Amino acid sequence: MGQITVVVNNQKYSLACRDGEEEHLENLAKYVDEKTKHLIESLGNVGEARVLLMAALLVSDELLETRDSMTALQNGDSKAIKEVVENRLANVLDAASERIEGIAVQLEST
Repeated sequence: MGQITVVVNNQKYSLACRDGEEEHLENLAKYVDEKTKHLIESLGNVGEARVLLMAALLVSDELLETRDSMTALQNGDSKAIKEVVENRLANVLDAASERIEGIAVQLEST
């Protein structure tokens, strides 16, 4: 059995996992850590338990949205498919915008 230590919200957690699943578990922890960082940036430090709960709710929301999208795609629901494509496109544009803003900040500081 594998054993790893992950860091989420600047806290170290030792976790056991099946052999070979270490990297996957580390990636999951990094994703949750990113969510907690974004929450803290927008809300301030609201306490560890609360920020972890909010991160879990955000991840659950993403999971359920993806599940619903997959169901709509499997059922051939054209309206739902259009919504899925529009949502994905909006997410890509938001991510690109954030990257561009980050690059602009770096360029201004040089």
